[in-house]
Amino acid sequence: MDVKQISDFGLAKLMPEGQEIYATAMVLGTFGYFDPEYTSTGRLTLQSDVYAFGVVLLELLTGRRAVDLNQGPTDQNLVLQVRSMLNDRKKLRKVIDPELPRNSYTMESVTMFANLASRCVRIDSSERPTMSDCVKELQLIFHTNTKGLGMALHTLRMV
Repeated sequence: MDVKQISDFGLAKLMPEGQEIYATAMVLGTFGYFDPEYTSTGRLTLQSDVYAFGVVLLELLTGRRAVDLNQGPTDQNLVLQVRSMLNDRKKLRKVIDPELPRNSYTMESVTMFANLASRCVRIDSSERPTMSDCVKELQLIFHTNTKGLGMALHTLRMV
């Protein structure tokens, strides 16, 4: 079986900065990571990378895959499944990866992490943060959480 996965979030880097180039090409990738605007415009942008990064953040938060065909039809797409729960603290608790030990994170840091992920996967790309903003916020989350999730983020950065 041939499985395609995103291996780099730098697709938009192929375009010269400040210059708009339109080309038709077949883009291979995993369905759950694609920017919804790509399907209507056919263009990959820096904000397309932010969307894919947001999906990865959701995978880290929930312990689930971006697309899981073993789930029911309404639960196959992670973004669609959890988007409405990310900004509600009570609902957020239900989507946190159950494998994460409760004493390894603070709800404040998880709330900040979920808020960032939520903004990254907004449908309108103009409402998404830049990757620079994402880095700054992740650093803040790392420093906010002194119990464990911050260490996990640090470990991810080191890998």
